[in-house]
Amino acid sequence: MKTIDDPVFGKLYFNEYYWEQHIQFTYEGKTYEIPVIIYGEDNEIFQDYHYASFTWLQKNLPQALSESISALEKHVIDDTDKHSFDLTMLVIPYSFNNEISCVGLLFDSLADEEHGFAVKYVNGRIHSIGEQGIVL
Repeated sequence: MKTIDDPVFGKLYFNEYYWEQHIQFTYEGKTYEIPVIIYGEDNEIFQDYHYASFTWLQKNLPQALSESISALEKHVIDDTDKHSFDLTMLVIPYSFNNEISCVGLLFDSLADEEHGFAVKYVNGRIHSIGEQGIVL
């Protein structure tokens, strides 16, 4: 497995189709460690949108997580009174426009165990909510 130490991302591992690292963060008094997936080539060349997306994520993760869970609770309509959304992964997908930063927050949930849910942010705002495939 190829490993690099990028000045913005830190230590990354290339996993056939994407770069990966794990980050720790605290949310509502609990510490989490989850993977960050950065889609890119194994040539170690990252685009401006990769860096802009990651920088936004570092600065805004707790707020984005809270906002995403709230949006998912409004989005998911089923017979249960309470939903549980577990953040499992952060994704920086490919972008064909270097001016656009894009981040996906992926969640597991009992409301859709097969596909899970995702909230996609474009330029710091919620762009779409749906199955995890919207960012994978």
